[in-house]
Amino acid sequence: KAVRSNFTRGLVLRNPASSAAQTQGQAEQAPTMDFMAWVLDDRMSMQGMLLVMQTTWAKQVDAILASEEQEPSKELQKFQKAQALDLESVRYNIKNGFKAWLERLRLVNLSMLMARYQDILDVIMSRRGAYVSPTLFEWQLQLRIYWYQPAAASGAVAGGFRLRVRQLDFEVGYGLEYLGLASRIVVTPLTERCWLVVTQAICEGQGVALCGASGVGKTETLKDLAIEAGIFCPILGCSEDTKVVDLAMALAGMASHASCWLCLDGAHRMATPLLSVVAEMFKRLRLLVASFKADPEEAHRTHEVFFEGQVIPLRASPLAVVMTFSSCNGGARMPHSLGAQLRPIVMVSPDIQLICEVLLLNEAFTVEEDLASLSERCVLFFKHVQRSCMKYCGLHMLKAALLEACKLRRPSTVERTVSKMSQSSSKDECTAEKALERGLLAIFLPAIFPAERASVKQMLQDLLALRTNDIQE
Repeated sequence: KAVRSNFTRGLVLRNPASSAAQTQGQAEQAPTMDFMAWVLDDRMSMQGMLLVMQTTWAKQVDAILASEEQEPSKELQKFQKAQALDLESVRYNIKNGFKAWLERLRLVNLSMLMARYQDILDVIMSRRGAYVSPTLFEWQLQLRIYWYQPAAASGAVAGGFRLRVRQLDFEVGYGLEYLGLASRIVVTPLTERCWLVVTQAICEGQGVALCGASGVGKTETLKDLAIEAGIFCPILGCSEDTKVVDLAMALAGMASHASCWLCLDGAHRMATPLLSVVAEMFKRLRLLVASFKADPEEAHRTHEVFFEGQVIPLRASPLAVVMTFSSCNGGARMPHSLGAQLRPIVMVSPDIQLICEVLLLNEAFTVEEDLASLSERCVLFFKHVQRSCMKYCGLHMLKAALLEACKLRRPSTVERTVSKMSQSSSKDECTAEKALERGLLAIFLPAIFPAERASVKQMLQDLLALRTNDIQE
């Protein structure tokens, strides 16, 4: 109810003409609220604001692609330019606005979402000469959220609307789970391909086996997909001590919950007999759900079934069980009974340079500062320092270092730390290279062997002092 209320409030605030008061015959209505004022309005949560952005954007793009009076490519260019202006306004407020931490996180998540939408529009407009319509394959590949209203309640926004998540053949109801103010990952082409395979597997009633080395983002990719669909996704860390009772309770809770996925993280640590038991339990749930879906009269009802010694209410909706397997830690071999229930996905190392560019651009840096060169230097330092760390060094440490560097670039941080310095001195202290050096050293230096700290620090200073043409050399 809270998510539905936030979505309705945000929709009415964004477009007052759609409110119930106007439909009842009032001729005058308040003008549309300013975009930034609407984004920072504390009468709606961040999830409600982003949900309005997602549904409105998908509806507008569909309307442009379906238009027959004007050329869709020109209308898409106009729409993209208008969205780019809003994106620049959001980024300006992130860099120069004295916002609290919660407001800044709200703006950063919105900036990442709008930047992804710009890339999607570029992909659609790159299909020159092709027939552009809402059924365009490049458009159907994208994860989209739509909202509908019943015909009987067309005059009231709050009257039983429905939210649906679509991607190719995948279509489920939006989970409406309140997920709080969660930070989001940078969506790369690898992330989108992984989302596509996961959604298609769920659509076919299969589970998913995410395989890959440690630190490539298997669990975070699934968590971000669940947030995108408004679905609660608990992460159950597996080990040698995991018992059958624990897995049975987790599967029973997932099957009986209205909108819930389940992630068994580190499934390679479990013994092979235990994986076979998981395969048998998941197969039983799949067969029960398939039998309910076969009967149209039973598809929308909740059924009480006996599962592992207890009676659970089973819903006739797709079961989503995702198991992550690390390819570098050995562990148990996946039995054939489990492999038949899961669709395998092998995730490679993500584009770290692209992730660095997006993080720096959305936090405190500008396009004029040659982000490609700065990101390339950060990646070179990250790959070098991984061999000198006393503990595992993953992308989470690199992200923390970049965020630490972005703090030094914000005006609020400058005024707090160098309030007694002149304006020129504060600018010298917070150049892009200096901020990156301080941020990277603050996070990585304590994790490096003491004997190698001096050499690593000198290497970073030399790397940041190089010109762009000398980086590869």
